[in-house]
Amino acid sequence: MDATALSQLAADFDEADQKRLALQRELGKLEEAAKAFKAALMTELERGEVKAIGCEAATFTLKFDTEPTVTDKEAFHKYVYDNHAIDLLQARLSGPAVKARWEDDVAIPGVSKFLVAKLSRKGN
Repeated sequence: MDATALSQLAADFDEADQKRLALQRELGKLEEAAKAFKAALMTELERGEVKAIGCEAATFTLKFDTEPTVTDKEAFHKYVYDNHAIDLLQARLSGPAVKARWEDDVAIPGVSKFLVAKLSRKGN
């Protein structure tokens, strides 16, 4: 690809990416508005004056579900260890924690490095 074509490719990418970022900002505003409306609606339904409320498009009711939370890490970890209950955990590597150890020259068994290509942009 010659320099002119490559320059056009960069311009096309930049234009598309700037449009994407503008839409993403708009989406963020809509998400914030939706969160505020949802919180207000949930608050009103929690007051209990009505059990459901509807509009032309939908009917909303407030439902409750239970979710687990660890309140005693030591007891929880002991249970996992004693009962070989590894399925209670999510296996997820913390990139920042690993990188901090690598900066201190600490090797972590079973963890390797791989390169990720990132495109850098300078300009307005």
